[in-house]
Amino acid sequence: MEISVNNVVKSYKDVRAVDHVSFEVKKGEVYGIIGPNGAGKTTLMEIMLGLRRQDSGEVKIQDYDNIRDHKKLVYRIGAQLQHSELPVNIKVREAVRLQADLFKAKVDINDLLTEFNLTEKAGSYFSKLSGGQKQRLFILLAVIHNPDIVFFDELSTGLDPVSRQEVWNYVGNLKKRGKTILVSTHFMQEAEQICDRIMLVNKGNVVDIGTPAELTAKLPFTGVIEFHSPVSEDHVFDILRKSKGYVAEEELEENSYRVFVSDGFHTDDLIKNKDLNISGMKSRQSSFEDYFYYKVKLKG
Repeated sequence: MEISVNNVVKSYKDVRAVDHVSFEVKKGEVYGIIGPNGAGKTTLMEIMLGLRRQDSGEVKIQDYDNIRDHKKLVYRIGAQLQHSELPVNIKVREAVRLQADLFKAKVDINDLLTEFNLTEKAGSYFSKLSGGQKQRLFILLAVIHNPDIVFFDELSTGLDPVSRQEVWNYVGNLKKRGKTILVSTHFMQEAEQICDRIMLVNKGNVVDIGTPAELTAKLPFTGVIEFHSPVSEDHVFDILRKSKGYVAEEELEENSYRVFVSDGFHTDDLIKNKDLNISGMKSRQSSFEDYFYYKVKLKG
């Protein structure tokens, strides 16, 4: 295994940020760590990077210890962290040259700027870059020394759809070059799009591990229905719970409901029920995003 995390624990006073977490990452795969804000994703990645010391447990990266062998791992791993920043008055070319010198990396800066679509911004100050341009620059800096393993913490947060797709393309190119990639995110489309396997964490604990398809298949429902009804919440839920194929429900706001159903549920029965007086019904198939929501919100 390229990365092995065994029974890792990290606490801050009375808060257990990482609670006996164990998992393995294979060489050459894109491994996603998903979870809500505060789930422990960033803390876990910083521990693996040797930026934080775990209270107990073991992390091995290419058979090196994350703490004891940190200096050896510096040249084997690259990272774009959630709160990455550069001096506002540094220029793009200067930042790339500085990072190359830091790692003693023999690279063609012009070629790198072209690869990451930053040639036109080579002389621009960091503060003048768009969000997508900054993110492309951070990825460039993370891989300039050709590391075997790359960490991305909240890879595309705040990016517009075009910039997000560009960033995903760069991750795909890294995978084609045989890199092992870890991505933490709470954006489910991103996880489903680029990750080979995914680990869901919540409140510092591992909830589940699998491919996006495997995790979605574990849902106890196949469809999601939303509607409005003027009757009381208790009455709506009482009727729903007697329906074949009903799995779970929630009130979105006053007189607005969401119900999770299996294949045995018949929407026509719901529509025809005069006691509910339903309006504005929308239905769709369940998705990977529903898996996240179900595990974190409804079951968590």
